[in-house]
Amino acid sequence: MFRMNHGLQAAAGALLAAVCLLASVRNAAAGGLASLHWTLAVGATAQPSADLQFDALGLDFGGALNVALGSRYSLDEQLDVTVDLQIDEATSKPRGYEDAELTLSNSFIGPGLRYYPTKSSLRPFVQANVYYVSEMIVLEQFGDRKWKSRSGAGLGLAGGLELLATHRFSFPVTVQCLVAKPADNISGIGFNVGVTYNFRSPVR
Repeated sequence: MFRMNHGLQAAAGALLAAVCLLASVRNAAAGGLASLHWTLAVGATAQPSADLQFDALGLDFGGALNVALGSRYSLDEQLDVTVDLQIDEATSKPRGYEDAELTLSNSFIGPGLRYYPTKSSLRPFVQANVYYVSEMIVLEQFGDRKWKSRSGAGLGLAGGLELLATHRFSFPVTVQCLVAKPADNISGIGFNVGVTYNFRSPVR
């Protein structure tokens, strides 16, 4: 199960809600090509840094699952402004401590730009983001939980394909590179597959 710092979760939800509300109002007022899109995606991330491997204890946080939530606002048919939230989570048990479990949870939230070079129903895209990054390590043992977190800045570069199945729904497949070191080097390469609800068709 994915866990988030409650303060970060509240801030992320408030920011996404505000962006979505403002974009919806602007879109309704403009009545033009610009449109709003919401995406939910799941996938996996490889985090190869030696900072996340502790051979003496048998700990390895190199492979993580990810969940992503995104809101995009189309400036035209090929350029979108985005706000994205992604959580990467990896769990490992230390050798010799069967009752203990450590979870590394990395959260990324920030704005970006997405560009579609074509207007077809199968659309390749590239995207760049800047992120506020939170790295949190949680220790669970004998029913007790302790955690420590650090924060910093990060960058994201992504590319992929989005299949426009209907005027309302599309299905993006994304490959991305995340670069961040709030405490440890949590940079990684990952992918996710999602579903997008389009308030208007992104292609006219």
